[in-house]
Amino acid sequence: MPKPQPWRYDTDMATQTKNDIFLQPDSIIAELGVTAGMQVGDFGVGGAANFAVPLATKAGANGQVFMVDILKTALSSALGLIKLRGLSNCQAVWSNLEIYGAAHGIGDASLDTGVLVNVLSQSTKPKDILAEVHRTLKSGAKLLIVDWLPSAAMPIAPDPARRLAPDYVTELGKKLGYAPLKEFSAGRYHWGLILIRT
Repeated sequence: MPKPQPWRYDTDMATQTKNDIFLQPDSIIAELGVTAGMQVGDFGVGGAANFAVPLATKAGANGQVFMVDILKTALSSALGLIKLRGLSNCQAVWSNLEIYGAAHGIGDASLDTGVLVNVLSQSTKPKDILAEVHRTLKSGAKLLIVDWLPSAAMPIAPDPARRLAPDYVTELGKKLGYAPLKEFSAGRYHWGLILIRT
């Protein structure tokens, strides 16, 4: 019988979630090239801070991660996990990403990069979300998007009717001022896409 592999960062089950089974944040984030001193947006951070932790580690003490979520409970949990990791370069931003300009505390064209993980398939307004994220990114900044494959047969996945194909998201992005850079596999159940803010 093969030896079980750790899910992601360590074997502390209290800080791991079902998302860790399907996504490997460290390898996915490597696609972005986050470096020390960067200002990063984690849009739809979620309570487990799956991507915020490695983003904050890479951004370092002189960088900052803006953790955005519509749920205050998710932000509270994410901040708690960030503190447990000994990181102090994260700021919680309570916001509805479907509303342009609602992410108070993140200025126009202020971020070096951003991530949207499993967010677009939860919304009926993906174009509005992409527009709000676009507002916050600097010209030339990369946006990493990861979401469920339309064909993924998983009970925890959103309804297939709500899932978006990467080429559809690319076309939405083009209308908003993004240029496609790269499409990649983000795991067995997810697609990955990198757009550049023009």
